[in-house]
Amino acid sequence: MTYRAHRYRKSAGSLIVATICFFCFWQISSIACAAEVSSEAVPIVAELLLGGWLDGKWVDANTIASSVPAGKIYHTYSFDGQLQDLVGGAPTAESSNIDYWDINFAAEVDSDGDRLKIGSEKSGMPRLPKLQTGGLKPYEELVASYLKRNKISAKPEIQQLVRIDLDGDGSEEVIVVASNADASIPILAKNTYSLVLFRRIQNGKVITSVLHEHYYHEDIEGQADSSNGYRVGFVVDINGDGVLEMILNCRYYEGFWYEVYELKNNELIKVLSDGLGA
Repeated sequence: MTYRAHRYRKSAGSLIVATICFFCFWQISSIACAAEVSSEAVPIVAELLLGGWLDGKWVDANTIASSVPAGKIYHTYSFDGQLQDLVGGAPTAESSNIDYWDINFAAEVDSDGDRLKIGSEKSGMPRLPKLQTGGLKPYEELVASYLKRNKISAKPEIQQLVRIDLDGDGSEEVIVVASNADASIPILAKNTYSLVLFRRIQNGKVITSVLHEHYYHEDIEGQADSSNGYRVGFVVDINGDGVLEMILNCRYYEGFWYEVYELKNNELIKVLSDGLGA
């Protein structure tokens, strides 16, 4: 920061006045800078505005919309990489059976959930997630234990096994998505299931938590009934604290929603959720 020099008479009083003026200006400037940083809105956009980070906390789309200016730069992400930056417009209120917020971008972008847009100055991928495709037997046995416990006789089918060091401590966490259910049709099929598990090491032991579990024991047809499908869409540091958040892409017949999870006390905690559907 540059300060303009002024000539003062060489007296103790003048020096005191100059010193007081300097520190008053420094304190006011520091407070202004701190306020500017803490109040930055970090919106999260997938197929709609999901909400974001504002004033040190997670907030929904309704709360953050008025704080997001037109012309904001967004970093965009696929599952395993950062893509080009985009310029976004101001959030607009939309309606499709339910009210929601959307942001239009200056360039064409995919709208099927394959890209995540984060309006932050910082890059959100200091570490990349990895899809594990081999050595699945221990995880199939783990899923099988949940199926047996819940009286489902189907074989374990792992759709995703994602490995990622969420907090940068050198130890990878694992997210397991297993399912044999079809979320694209209005049918609940007997002996099907959807399961999302979170695995990590805590105090030298492997701990497993359930993020979602659904077990369907009978056939049910009708537009109001549909199984849920899940996919780890993105793993990105949204609020710039160095710890990655996990974004779960969730689907059902004629609808979708997203869930944002934060790692807190070695648990994945859902902090935001929004979507659209019939």
